[in-house]
Amino acid sequence: MIIIAKRSHQLGNRLILFANWIAFCEENQIKLVNLAFDPYEKYFESTSTDLLCRYPVSKATFKNNKAKRYLYLLISRLAMLVSLLGLSFPCKTLDAKEYKNAFFLDKLEQINAVKSAPLIFARGYFFRDPTNVTKHAGAIRVYFRPARPYRDNVSRLITKLRAEGNMLIGVHIRQGDYKKFMDGKYFYESVTYVSLMRQVEKLFKDKKVCFLVCSNVEQDEAVLSGLNFVFGTNQMIEDMYSLAACDYIMGAPSSFSRWASFYGEVPLYAIDNPAIPITLDKFQTVDKLGG
Repeated sequence: MIIIAKRSHQLGNRLILFANWIAFCEENQIKLVNLAFDPYEKYFESTSTDLLCRYPVSKATFKNNKAKRYLYLLISRLAMLVSLLGLSFPCKTLDAKEYKNAFFLDKLEQINAVKSAPLIFARGYFFRDPTNVTKHAGAIRVYFRPARPYRDNVSRLITKLRAEGNMLIGVHIRQGDYKKFMDGKYFYESVTYVSLMRQVEKLFKDKKVCFLVCSNVEQDEAVLSGLNFVFGTNQMIEDMYSLAACDYIMGAPSSFSRWASFYGEVPLYAIDNPAIPITLDKFQTVDKLGG
């Protein structure tokens, strides 16, 4: 059994980590428990009925959020102790906290390491299984189907926009926390996004382009004037899955937009340098959930 015993940042990162482990466990028929998926379990069909967030899906009688928090703290500390003591059987801790030391679950040495003990505590964000994420993408998407209220809200929004004959371009304006993330490397002003949106409009000049704008910061409509746009619902899961229902997505490099691209199989343009002109070939569908 694998237990994810350490939280990894926000929603997008936790989804990517969880999905890579699901791919590995599906391929190797190993059970998975993710105690670190709070507070997001309520947003998905598979996890909303199981606070232990298990794979394969299981409905739990354990439904006490406070008790789960204490269980998480207990397990995370146990994993730390197992690591400090250097134990390797019957339980073992695996760490993947740095990109340069990523733990690739589709490599024989790492597969053997995971299978070397009956109980594995996994700590860190950089566990990756690109081979099996691609192979088991369907199972991953089924597992992370949003719970009905959020799914219905996304459906209403997208259905309305599609009925108007629009080609939908999702725009993820990541600001807020991006002022400090990597010293602001990927923080772009709203006017920069608008300039890029106008470039994209020209790529599809024979279409009726509508931009679905999702952001973690309230946007000034006046800055977007002249563009055909609508705002998302400003609910985290609904914005992510609305982007996944678009024809194309653009935004600063982010696990949020990467997940939307993967889930919806939608081409994504990650804006690494806004000074570089946009061409259609720069939109690529995410299929391996690395990064």
